Parts: sequence; structure tokens; C-alpha cells
Amino acid sequence: KMEKMENMENMEGTEEATQAVAVIDVVDGEGSADSNYMADKHSHSHSHTHSHTRGNDEYHHDHQGEPTKSFNEEEEEEQIHFANVAKSFQFYHNHAFERAMRALNTFHGMDDEEKDLIPHYPQRMALLNEAMEVNSDFTRLIVESVSGTMFLQHTGFPHGRPSEFNMDKVYTTIKQFHRDWALEGAIEREKCYLPIIEAVEKYRGDRERSSVSVLIPGAGLGRLMWEFAHRGYKSQGNEWSSFMLFGSNFILNTGGGSNHTQVFPFAHGFTNNLSLNDQMKSVMIPDVDVGDIPEGTDFSVGAGSFHEIYKSPDWDFIASSFFIDATRSVIKTLKKMFEILKPGGYLVNLGPLLYHFSDAPDGGVELSMEEVIDVMKKLGFNIIEEKKGLKCPYNDNPNSMMHVIYDCYFIVAQKPVTASATTDATAS
Repeated sequence: KMEKMENMENMEGTEEATQAVAVIDVVDGEGSADSNYMADKHSHSHSHTHSHTRGNDEYHHDHQGEPTKSFNEEEEEEQIHFANVAKSFQFYHNHAFERAMRALNTFHGMDDEEKDLIPHYPQRMALLNEAMEVNSDFTRLIVESVSGTMFLQHTGFPHGRPSEFNMDKVYTTIKQFHRDWALEGAIEREKCYLPIIEAVEKYRGDRERSSVSVLIPGAGLGRLMWEFAHRGYKSQGNEWSSFMLFGSNFILNTGGGSNHTQVFPFAHGFTNNLSLNDQMKSVMIPDVDVGDIPEGTDFSVGAGSFHEIYKSPDWDFIASSFFIDATRSVIKTLKKMFEILKPGGYLVNLGPLLYHFSDAPDGGVELSMEEVIDVMKKLGFNIIEEKKGLKCPYNDNPNSMMHVIYDCYFIVAQKPVTASATTDATAS
């Protein structure tokens, strides 16, 4: 479950360019310019909207009863959090090599007869160290890509060792690059993203893509939102996790071209390996030129809470993949989705019901899919399409001896065209 919690933040502490480089504004939750940010390879609009709200939403603990913080205090708190995330990426080198050293020390502690059975083991660990060194260079590039942006304005890092929770998030982020941005992840993307893309294509009708707005909540490392922008849609991803935001910033905002960075996504997987080659498999990212987007395409990221950033019915489509169960309350999430869709807009959702916050004190209720659909109907959605049993892996090592494959549910639901068709259930 820990590996699937890419939308959950650590609570410790305080929790795109033309050939001539383009500059875009980072806009905070109040709409004011915060800083300049490097755009990706095209001169399309690829901005980051950032919410500073720290209320009780699906991604962090309930702060009710705490003194209200000033804007400057929240800014400082966020910068401390971002610095903690950056330090976690930087600490990858130490953490990964500590794990490898433990394995090597175990080998050296064996008796000679046992060591003679696996004489290649030190050489194997030397190769693994080389792979981890490549990953260490990669995590440093991620941190460098956010330095001086809204994410990282401090010049130093916090003292102390990052939490194991944070380090698990770093490893999960590295693995997720295989899912979202490597050619080898295409099969997984076809299972998890393609049905959503095809549904949006189907229900946009004869409208020009450039006039159709698509919101992708829980955007992760940004591949699905890029796929919509690549096709010419107005595409905005929303993401709360700073680990994912750091990663997507690196891939989308640090230059064009494809296959420019090597990653060993499974180097940290010491179990269920059929062969050493499987653990040592590298991939090149990204498998596409991220600048391959039609000129003038509106492409952006909303960094912050889905429940706090979005207030008005601005969206033709909400494209949701593995998201609704990653929030604290599936009911509140569905209500918000209904609220922010335009009349006649569509929710296209694919995923399981893992309920990442099911063990949290304020984790909401865990509904069956039948109950979820019933809630959607009561909110006012018209159910247009339903499919069950879609076999979808998640962040999977295809060569592993263990796989997690979900029987996902796919649903297309429409908000009625007329306001009178809605119900009072959408009221907060």
C-alpha cells in the first residue's frame, strides 16, 4: 500500500522552452505572480498554479483548532517541506548504498562453504552499486531542476536524516518513471490511460480539441496530462505530492528531446527477481519529445489540494486514473468533481478502490463500487458507460515473480446539461 500512496504527503516537519528559452509565471492560489519558471520546449502556456491553502482536505491531517497562520508563515512552512523533499532525493545516494552494503556484509558474514556457492555475489553488488550511482545522478538532477523555483527557494537543506516514509516515496517516484515515461511502460499506460483518452475523444463530439478543457487530478509524473496536451486539448494536471511534482517538473521543464536520461527503476527490488538482469534493467526517459505539443496549447499544472484549488464549473472533462480512492473521502471527491464540471461535462474514471486512507482516523468511509455509483447518481450524474474487470497493473516490474494487477472499474458519467437537473446533494 505504501508504494501506491503517491498522493499522500509526509507529515513530518511541516509538511518548457522554444529554441529560445520561454519563461512562464508561477501563480499562487490568490492569482498573484510568485516567480518565474522555465517553460518546456514549446511556447505554449505551461504554467503552474499553486495553492497555499492548508485546511482539512484529503491529503493532510485535520488542522482544525490550530491557530490560523499568516500567509508568510504558510510560505515558510511550505518551503521547509519542499526542502525536506529535496533532501530526501539528495539522500538517495546514502540510503541506497546503505542497503546494498547490508547485503554485502551479510555475504561476508557467511562461512566459506556458503560463499563458495555464490562466488559472483561481490561482483553482482558492484554492478548494482554502479546502477545506484546512475540513479543518484538522476535524483540530483531532479533537485537541480527545482532549485530557484517556487518549490525550492532555500539555499540549504534541513539537518537530520530523512524519514523512511520519505525515502520510500523517492524509490516509488523512481519506479514511476518506468510507468509514465519509459517505452517499456507502454503496456501499462495502454491499460490505465488509453481507455480514458478514447472516451474523451468519443464524447468531445465535433468540437475542436483546443476548445475542450480536460482536468487530470492525481496527475503524478504527468504522462496522462501530456497525452491530452499532445493531442491539442486544454490540459491541466493537478497534483499534491511534492515528490511527484518535483519529478514531473524535471521531465516536462528541463528541455526537449527524448531518451536523454538513464534510470534503473528496479535496482532497489531485492526480492522476486528471476535473474540479476531483471533487477539491473535500465530504461531511457522520456520515450517521447515532451515538446511535441501543438503551438499555443494550454498546458498547465495545478500544484496543491484538488479540493481547495478548484471552485467553479470550468471543465469539459475530468480524466481520473487511480485517483478517487487516493483521497480521504470518495464522497467529497465526487461532489467536488460534479461541482467543477461544466453542465454537460463528463467524468471519465478508471481505477480500483484501494482506499489509501482506510486506516486513518479521518479516512472517510470505504464504499463498494455499487455504492459509489449510487452516490454518483444521487449527486446528479447520469451514468453513460460502465465496464468492470479491466486488468490494470500499477507501477509493475513486468519481469518480477510478483505482480499486483487490479480488476479496475471504468465509468463515464455526465453532469446534466440543465442546472435544474442537479440535486441539493452537491451543496457543501
